[in-house]
Amino acid sequence: MRKFVLFLALLMAMPLAASFATAATHFTVPGFKRIAVRANRTTRVSYHAQYNGTCQRRYRTSIIITTRPRHGQLRVRKRVRRLPRNHPEFRCRGKRIWTYSVYYRPDRGYRGRDSFGYVVTGLSSDPRVGSRYFGVRVR
Repeated sequence: MRKFVLFLALLMAMPLAASFATAATHFTVPGFKRIAVRANRTTRVSYHAQYNGTCQRRYRTSIIITTRPRHGQLRVRKRVRRLPRNHPEFRCRGKRIWTYSVYYRPDRGYRGRDSFGYVVTGLSSDPRVGSRYFGVRVR
């Protein structure tokens, strides 16, 4: 009986141990992106837009900076942009919509690594809404 209980305990612990091993070997951060930027230049690193089937603004979107860069500055600009002609949403190709652009500028003379993060907020199930983290290499 004692061996049977031990066998059951080991059997139940195996999936738990396997999940820990899998989590340790396949760890990724959703929304993480590595980028390279030039020193002493402002670079647009990302932009976000949400619109409906008639290409109108769908939700009130905003960007909240959660982790500021240590060796640079972030700036968020709201502006009207024209969607590219090869945009996947064919009805909205070439239309003008409101977007939020995120710009990064490294400190003058800095070269090396930096990072920052922000959250895109909005009432949407769109996967583009959520946390974004950037690992920056300044050259």
